[in-house]
Amino acid sequence: MATLLGWVLLLGGIAGVIWYQRARGAAREAAGRPGAPPAPSRNQFWGVIGALVVGIWLVATGAGATARLSETNHWDFSQDPHWLINKSSAIQVENGALKLHLESGSGAYGVAPVDWNADAFRAEFDIQIVSLNTPDAVIGVGLFDGSISNIEDRDHTGGSSIQASFGSDVRLRVSDTNLLSRSDSMTEREKPAIKLEPGKTYHAILGYNRRIDTASLDVSEAGSTQPLVSLRVEELKDFTPNVAYFGVSIKGYNKNKDADPKPTADAVLDNIRFFQP
Repeated sequence: MATLLGWVLLLGGIAGVIWYQRARGAAREAAGRPGAPPAPSRNQFWGVIGALVVGIWLVATGAGATARLSETNHWDFSQDPHWLINKSSAIQVENGALKLHLESGSGAYGVAPVDWNADAFRAEFDIQIVSLNTPDAVIGVGLFDGSISNIEDRDHTGGSSIQASFGSDVRLRVSDTNLLSRSDSMTEREKPAIKLEPGKTYHAILGYNRRIDTASLDVSEAGSTQPLVSLRVEELKDFTPNVAYFGVSIKGYNKNKDADPKPTADAVLDNIRFFQP
């Protein structure tokens, strides 16, 4: 939003400069004639200059918010990452990657604390779906608060998160200070769902920028520069530094947990890089 306002002020300032020059020239040409238009005032001049300056500043700071991100964490799982994992039967390091077996209702999670300042971040990671046994099976990867809640379940009762969800579609899920889940996906745009092909590796880029109040998710095939899907959730409220764990979680997701079989997602997560200012 700040960048958008900046562009509005910048373009308005440019238009104001053009108007000021023309109005000033017209006043000079008509000087002394009856009904001649008055020259623009000094206050109007400084108002135009002020709009230009503020517009340039907002555009520069908004556009530069993500450009200044630096890598602060990197996990390739070639060794013990020392993550907080509550169920080793569901999440474990194996063959240099994080192996996931996520059952609905199991409450499993594996996360690492990150020193996030609630301003901006970008997380990049590789994900490979092994199997999804029902349409309700899901993997949630992202930034969580202390509840470490997967917010794919729309009946969730708490927890803030910026989460990439992989299941029957690729979704961007966000729960900000309002604790109300908002999302973006191709099905919500009334377009065909994006289903990741089992056995194929995909690269995901998940991010948030407070200056423009926007969360984003881009997913592409590994090695490709063309995203399969680009998702956005805009006009968010602020987050807090309490949203300070990055990882994967099925905690709080209970869809059809008593069914036989339970919705279960098997996947592999690797090459996670976390960036922040």
